[in-house]
Amino acid sequence: MEELEDDTEPMGLDELLTENLMALVEHPNKVRVEMIENETMIGLTVHCDPQDRGIVIGRGGNNINALRVVFGHMAAKTKRRVTIEVADSRRPHG
Repeated sequence: MEELEDDTEPMGLDELLTENLMALVEHPNKVRVEMIENETMIGLTVHCDPQDRGIVIGRGGNNINALRVVFGHMAAKTKRRVTIEVADSRRPHG
């Protein structure tokens, strides 16, 4: 079987999480993921429309926990831990 050349950069975890969340929510244009990383950890913070928080989190945390497991396995390949948090848009900034 012939191997195809792919010159594209692999998608970052933040971009991959954004794509997954956009497929779930009602307001995909309001999904934003911030990423902070160092040599041992990757921190991802999800920002979304307040009406979509319940969908992102899921019943009993099922959706966000499933994403944490999958992304945790991906980050483990680089010997790092990952955290995924959902920002509380109801809380004032500052």
